[in-house]
Amino acid sequence: MAEKLLVFGPAGNVGRQILPHVIGNPKFTVCLAYHKNRPQQCDEPGVESVQVSLRDLDSVKKALSWQPDRIVFMVNTEPRTLPMGENFVAACKAVSPNVKQIVYVSECDCDEYYITQTAFYKDQLDTVRHVLESGLPVTRIEPTSFMQNIGGWLGMTAELAKGTGVVSIGIEPTTPMWWVDTRDIGEAVARVLERDAGEEAGKHYRLVGDYLSMGEIADMLCGVLKECESEPRVPYPQRLVYEQATRDELKRVLENAGMEEDVAKDLGLIISTMHEGHFPIFDTKSSEEMEGLLGRPSIRLQQYLRDNKSLWEKAWASGKDGA
Repeated sequence: MAEKLLVFGPAGNVGRQILPHVIGNPKFTVCLAYHKNRPQQCDEPGVESVQVSLRDLDSVKKALSWQPDRIVFMVNTEPRTLPMGENFVAACKAVSPNVKQIVYVSECDCDEYYITQTAFYKDQLDTVRHVLESGLPVTRIEPTSFMQNIGGWLGMTAELAKGTGVVSIGIEPTTPMWWVDTRDIGEAVARVLERDAGEEAGKHYRLVGDYLSMGEIADMLCGVLKECESEPRVPYPQRLVYEQATRDELKRVLENAGMEEDVAKDLGLIISTMHEGHFPIFDTKSSEEMEGLLGRPSIRLQQYLRDNKSLWEKAWASGKDGA
């Protein structure tokens, strides 16, 4: 008999990558608990859906009254997430105490090590701890930096659109970081869901992909641009020069990406001083743990850049066409 799977955040960066692996999978009957953006998969045969706000306890209880066997839970990078985690835990205990497994896609444990204390990340860490210490059957998925953020709120497309051949993001140019493709995260979550729920409770998977600095990524991106067949008004650069943005510049970029001022300030502080410390997850020596889940090599960052070639091509052309 198919298990009932409730997916919170199905329209997010990770959530939408989980759906292809669980919708239509005979092992699961799926319900999508979305907030503002209703995924088109809600209309597929056999898929149920419910609109939910994690800030509203009654709303979370309503979603959990579906009595799922397993749950995928995650909270976006936004301020004041602790009340969301508290509502989720309280609703689970009140309405769905017999859930077999909660696969929790969490933030990195940045405030356990970091020399810079910020209210934003303290709240994120408190949220993680509250869920993990709830006594519920939680399996934790801890991914590193999303490759998709390079073309998203980190602002690489906006930098290319300037058409100068110089790109500037707040991360220090020579500090390597682990980068993971959200497609791999989604598939890894699906693989965990297919395992025995009792054996997975309490486990912690750290997901990493490629270990590269922003300077190295800029070189890779330049090579991908050279592979484009289009002929923009101004030729693609022979070399992309990466420079670190100031903290104020980075804060403005994050605000322009839709983040609240306080969040942009805190996140900008973390990113711009990252070379002074490193996430403990960066101590992971290889991506073997994730590849063990996937049963294949993880997606490399160069592949991500090539798969999104049209994004970089369009960004470069947009700046030059308007010149």
